[in-house]
Amino acid sequence: MTNDSGWFETAINALSLPSKATLPPLLSDRVAPGLGAADGYHPADYLDQTIRRSRSHLAPPIQLWEAAERHARTVDDFYALGQAAQYRRRYGHAVRLYRQATKRGSGAAARALALLFEEVGDQEAAEAAAGDSSQAWVALAKAREITGNRRAALRAYGVAAQAEDVSARMALARLWEETQDTAWAEETARQAADTGSGQVWLSLARLRMRAQHWEAARKAYERAVQAGEHWGWIGLARLEAMAGNRSEAAAAYERAAAWGVTAAWSSLVHFHWEHCDYGGAENAAMRSAEAGDAEAWSVLARLRAQAGDPQGADLAYAAAVGTGAISALAPLARLREQSSDRMGAQRAAMQAAGSGSGEAWAVLALYREDNGDREGADHAARQAARTGDTDVWTALARRREGAALRLDAQQRGSSVHGQAVAEPVVAENFEFERASAERAAEEAAENGDADAWAALSRIRERAGDREGSEHAARRAVDVGSVGAWTALGRVREQQGDIEAAKHAYRFATELGETDAWAPLARLYFQTEERSLAEAAYRAAVDAGDTQAWDELLHLLQVDSGRRRDITPGPIALHANGAFAYFL
Repeated sequence: MTNDSGWFETAINALSLPSKATLPPLLSDRVAPGLGAADGYHPADYLDQTIRRSRSHLAPPIQLWEAAERHARTVDDFYALGQAAQYRRRYGHAVRLYRQATKRGSGAAARALALLFEEVGDQEAAEAAAGDSSQAWVALAKAREITGNRRAALRAYGVAAQAEDVSARMALARLWEETQDTAWAEETARQAADTGSGQVWLSLARLRMRAQHWEAARKAYERAVQAGEHWGWIGLARLEAMAGNRSEAAAAYERAAAWGVTAAWSSLVHFHWEHCDYGGAENAAMRSAEAGDAEAWSVLARLRAQAGDPQGADLAYAAAVGTGAISALAPLARLREQSSDRMGAQRAAMQAAGSGSGEAWAVLALYREDNGDREGADHAARQAARTGDTDVWTALARRREGAALRLDAQQRGSSVHGQAVAEPVVAENFEFERASAERAAEEAAENGDADAWAALSRIRERAGDREGSEHAARRAVDVGSVGAWTALGRVREQQGDIEAAKHAYRFATELGETDAWAPLARLYFQTEERSLAEAAYRAAVDAGDTQAWDELLHLLQVDSGRRRDITPGPIALHANGAFAYFL
C-alpha cells in the first residue's frame, strides 16, 4: 500500500471493473434518493450467493458491528443491523445500534430496545428505553402480561393510555373486565370516548358477549354507538336477533348500513335467508350493490348454491361481478364447470385473467385434475401461470405424485393411509403418473415456484423412495428452492431414521440452509455426541436462530452437572465489546 490518499477509490474501482476472465466482484449502485452518480456498491450476485452458502452460519466479527455503528446510513439500516445483532446474541452491539435508530426517530427500534432490556430482567432500563413511545410501552405491557406480572403490565398500559393509545386503553379495559372490576373498565372506555374513540366500548361489548353478559353487552354497544362507533349497531342487531326480535334486529342492521357499515348488508342477507325471507335477502343484496358493495351478492350466491339452486347462484355471482367484484369470478367459473358449462366457466376465467387474477383458472385446473381431466387441468394451469399464479403447478405436482403412490400401492397389493386397495395395475401407469408429477414440478419451477420439487422430495421420502426423494431434493436446489434438504431431514426424523436425518441436515448446512443447524444439534445431543451438538448449536446461534440459544444453555448446564450463571445480564449487556455468547 502506498501513501496515496486515493488508494481506497483505486481499489474499489479495480474491484468494479470486469476483466477478460472474470466478472467484477462489486457492482456500483445509487443509495441516496433521486437521480445522480453511483454512491455505493453491493456484491455481484454470484459472489453474494457463494458467500451466503459458505458463511451464512458465521456471525460477523466485532469489527463489522463497530463499523456498522459508525457508518450505517439510514434509520432502517441501524434497526435491521440491531435485529441481526440481537438474533445472534450480540446484545452490546444490538443496544448501540437500536439507540442509533431511536435517536433518528424509529419507534420500532425503541420497542425492540425496551423488550431487549425487559428480556434480560432490567425493567428500569426497559422503561427508560421506551421513553415517550406508546408503541414501546404497549409492547412492554404485553411482555409483562405473558410472564404474569399483571401489576407491571397495568402500569405500562397506563403510560401508553395517557398518550391516547387506543390499543392500550382496550387492553386496560380488558384487564379490568377480566378481574370483574367493571367500574374501572367502563371508566377506561369513557375516557377513550371523550377523546373521540368509541372502539374501547365496542371491545368491551364483545368481551361481554363472549361471557354471555347480555345486558352489560347491550349497554356497551349503545355507548359505542353514542361515541360514533357504528359497528355497535351490528352488535345490537345480533342481540335483538338472539332475543327473537326480528323487526328490531333488521332495523339495527339497516341503521348500521345507513351509517356506512357495508358488512351490515351481508349480515342482513344471512339474517333474511335464515328466516326463509328469500325476497328480503335478494333485496338486501340489491341495496348493497347500490351502495357500492358487491359482497352481499356473493353471500347470496353461496347460500343459493348450498341450497341446490345453481342457476340462482350463477345469477347472483354474475350480479356481484357486474358490481365490480372480480373475486366472484373464481367461484362462478367452478359453479359453471360443475354444471357442465365449460365454455361459460372459461369465459369467467378469461374475464378474471383480463383483470390480472389467475385464481379462476387455478380453481378450474384443480377441479379438472380431481375429475380426471388431465389435459384440461394442464391448460387451465398454464393460463393461471400467465397471470403470475404459479402455485397451481405445485398443487398439481402434489396430486399427481399422490396418484402415483396409490398406483404403486395397488401394484404391491398394500394400502395407503389405511385404505385397503387390491386391484393390480401395471407399472407403466405408475411411471406415467410419476413423470406427470415431475412435469408439473418443472412447470412450477419454470414459472418461478421452485418449491414443487421440495414437496415431491418429502412425498417420496414418506413413501419409502429414498433415491427418488434425494433426486427431487437435488432438483429443488438446482432450481433455487431453499430449505429442501432441511425439510427432508425433518421427514426422516419423524420416521425415526436418525442417521439419515443427520445426513440430510449436514448436507443442508453445506448448502447454506441455516435452519438445519438447530435440528442437527438436537440429534447430536440425542445420540450423546455432545461436542458436535455444542458446535452445531453455536453455529445456529451465530446464524440468528433465536431458539437455539436456550437449547445451547441447557446442553452446557447438563454437561457441567450444575447450574451455571450464563444468562446475559444488565452488566454484560452494557459492557464494551459485549459480543460473545456471555458464557
